[in-house]
Amino acid sequence: MDAAGLEDTECEPDALADLVDFEATPEEVSRESNNAYLASANDGIRLQQAVQTRSLVQRQGESAFYFVRIFKVLEVVHELLRSRKQATQRDLYYRLLHPPIFCSTRDVHEAIQDSVSLLRVPRSCLNICCSSRGAVSGLLSIQEHADEPWTDCRASGYKALPGDCNAILNYCFQTTAQYILVVEKDAIFQRLVEDSFCELAPSIIVTAKGMPDLSTRVFLRQLHEAFPQLPVLGLVDWNPSGVAILGVYKWGSVRMGLESPRYAVPSLTWLGACHDMLEGADEEVWQPLTDRDRVMINNLRNGVLLHNDAWSQELDLMEEWDCKAELEALYNVYGFAGFSQVLAQLVVEQTYLH
Repeated sequence: MDAAGLEDTECEPDALADLVDFEATPEEVSRESNNAYLASANDGIRLQQAVQTRSLVQRQGESAFYFVRIFKVLEVVHELLRSRKQATQRDLYYRLLHPPIFCSTRDVHEAIQDSVSLLRVPRSCLNICCSSRGAVSGLLSIQEHADEPWTDCRASGYKALPGDCNAILNYCFQTTAQYILVVEKDAIFQRLVEDSFCELAPSIIVTAKGMPDLSTRVFLRQLHEAFPQLPVLGLVDWNPSGVAILGVYKWGSVRMGLESPRYAVPSLTWLGACHDMLEGADEEVWQPLTDRDRVMINNLRNGVLLHNDAWSQELDLMEEWDCKAELEALYNVYGFAGFSQVLAQLVVEQTYLH
């Protein structure tokens, strides 16, 4: 039919309805916890074969937002791919922010993950990268591209990690380290850098400054694959959130869906803080558990820790004592001067939980 024919044709409402498949139910791999499994403590979280479908007919309001959000994300992705440019999730948020469709960063994040699950490709194929918070220091040199000079990660104290996961995948590494240490907090990371911890225990020190972002997880996995003989040790707060952070590094996360297993490091072990490291700490460093903490303990115990008794025992003690403590509480026990020395001794003596 030519353009004139289109202009002259009038479609009745029923005829228009016949042109649209309102019963279309695109399938995406379910990212719900009941579709995830952990075969063993030495495996990453994997999704099973269950899919979920959405319909414009059923639960119309909720489904309409779901479809519109995905279409809007894919519209931007199409533009990025055609122009061969990249954008961060935060870039997409400011581009797409338009209530009531996108009201928060969570809406954008979920729409991206839904798109990944629907298309079954990693987000890097969509030219979406992350805003990295990660940093690395210690006995490591990095070559970002062939024929380029090597960067000593200790030269300026530390090296910031990029948000482009594809760039990290192209890194080449050189090291004389014997350990890889993953630190939850930036303040502790800076303390270890200042104390030249990598000389006390020859190590590479990595941080995401909180809950791990994707690029830091990719970087840690690349390090592990480059040096599989090096133990990967985690240093986090003695609280449920700290255990959850270790779990994301070790096993991945359900909400990351199909991307998660490829960035997990199942061999990661828990260096601290553990309950025995905190013995003798003053009363004021302890904090009571919150309702949220108790829910998180229950979720961890019935989820990724089903196959890990040693980590579960730490959660049991938190519940039994009804308290938690941050990494900084170790200063109260060992002092600022002794903190790094004691930690290095624990590393060398292999005092950590598998």
